[in-house]
Amino acid sequence: MQADVDDIKTEFIELGYSMQSELLRFFRRKLSNKHDAEDSLQELFIIVNKLDESIIEKIEDSRCYIFRIAHNLVIALFKKRLKEARINSELRNINDITYTASSPEVIVEVRQKVELLKEAIASMPQKRRDIFLLYRFGKMTQVQIAEEIGISTKGVEKHIARALEHCRDWLKHRGG
Repeated sequence: MQADVDDIKTEFIELGYSMQSELLRFFRRKLSNKHDAEDSLQELFIIVNKLDESIIEKIEDSRCYIFRIAHNLVIALFKKRLKEARINSELRNINDITYTASSPEVIVEVRQKVELLKEAIASMPQKRRDIFLLYRFGKMTQVQIAEEIGISTKGVEKHIARALEHCRDWLKHRGG
């Protein structure tokens, strides 16, 4: 029985590899970027290799299933890029803030603090920075971020708290 299950998984994986050039064309057509296409193909193979035998046994059309995985990877990448674009747009908008203060000194001071905050955010570890930006500028809840990144909500809370602490300390030690 175990040999049959192993054979099913091996055949499924071999099918995926035999479809490599077809899948790469699919990714290139959908993503219009050679590197994204190659990265997505590798990610697809990782997913295919990790599939549980019990799932593979239930698949009626293996080719269709593999293309469904490819399609889902394209959608996930588009969603990720959309979030990144929104975050970058929000960060650019920080520079465009109009101030109603009467004093030019206040305007200069606020702009300096904004620059210091941008430096503080840029100096954070990648994961913490991503979580902080998604929360503050991406308008995502802590639960949504936890699901997206694959960590606990408590982990997201800790990253946000440390990011805020980092920003506060950065301003404090750099004259903000």
